[in-house]
Amino acid sequence: MGAALSRPSLRRQLMLSMSAVLGGVLWMMSDLDLMTPKQDSLVIALRVLALLALPIGALVALWNAGVVLRSKRSWMAKVWSVVLALSCLIVLLVGYAYHVMGYTANY
Repeated sequence: MGAALSRPSLRRQLMLSMSAVLGGVLWMMSDLDLMTPKQDSLVIALRVLALLALPIGALVALWNAGVVLRSKRSWMAKVWSVVLALSCLIVLLVGYAYHVMGYTANY
């Protein structure tokens, strides 16, 4: 197994990931030519990624909640695992309701 990352290293990794996502969104919105049908392959790739990531994330959160609820952890850990599972299910529901997941570029 790999070595655990230190807290500052995790913070840097999180900030880098968040800035990359924000940069991608700003990049696409800065040039309206990027929002034309020429870029459908990028939109389709992101929708397929959401189709994979959202259900898998919800399943992992539900599995984690089940493990934590069956363990002898504190009540706060149990409540937090249920809150995380519910939030992942809500994100999945919103992704489904607003057609974020799919194989096409209908926008």
